[in-house]
Amino acid sequence: MDKQVEECIKAWEEATNVGTLEDRIKRNEGWNLFFSTMANERKGPFTIEEKEAIDFVKSEGNLEGVNSIIDIGCGTGRYTLPLSKYADRVLGVDMSDDSLKILNRDAKNEGITNIETKSSMWEYFNTDEKFDLAFSAMCPAICSYKDVDKLESFATKYCAIVTSAKGTYSTNRRNLQKLIAPDGLKNATKSDAIYILNYLYYQDKKPSMKILTNRRVEVRDIDKAIVQLQQNFAIYGYVGEEVDKIIKDYVYENAVDGKLEEVRILNRAVITWKVK
Repeated sequence: MDKQVEECIKAWEEATNVGTLEDRIKRNEGWNLFFSTMANERKGPFTIEEKEAIDFVKSEGNLEGVNSIIDIGCGTGRYTLPLSKYADRVLGVDMSDDSLKILNRDAKNEGITNIETKSSMWEYFNTDEKFDLAFSAMCPAICSYKDVDKLESFATKYCAIVTSAKGTYSTNRRNLQKLIAPDGLKNATKSDAIYILNYLYYQDKKPSMKILTNRRVEVRDIDKAIVQLQQNFAIYGYVGEEVDKIIKDYVYENAVDGKLEEVRILNRAVITWKVK
């Protein structure tokens, strides 16, 4: 392996906390609950965020001549549904059955017949089938160089990953982290787009990247806000009466007219490359 690639991997592993397979599976239990809850809050399958990302993938030529797409961590289909118009067949893979039910429902309602879904945890998923484009957007399971290699192994032409970039944050989560884990979330992967980009770049895969920034305001009833925040911190192992009290006190203190507002600054990196 090239020395520069080895240095990229070392920097990535030192900066992140992927952990063992057992650690990942444990985190996934929390993510599954979190995403199942969030799935039912989705207001629609397509927003400006998905359009911007897909437009960039298209502008790089990575949707040309594509007959098949695999979408890893497809969730409720926010990217799967719009991507379906570019291919004869799309396979969406996710571990959240609740999310897949919504994807399948919306596909049926929109008359989309070329989407298939597969319920599977990424760590256990495998297939001998190859796809023209291997795609993944905002999937926490794609958090190491091995995950990037695995994603690419399913592709014959192109790969595209949409992931968080530096500066992404949610106001309430950031404020609560200062109270619950002032030294940082110990079990968070803390991965970042720069590691994926460098890993691909030093393998001479000529990746392209574009940073997209969106500001989103979410408003939830107090009870829903408490549950959502509890589930979010539980992913990283922060549970119990003390944590619950901190979250509840924070929500009640900051809620207005029974609702809690959260401002999300989302810096997404869209990274594309051609498979050699």
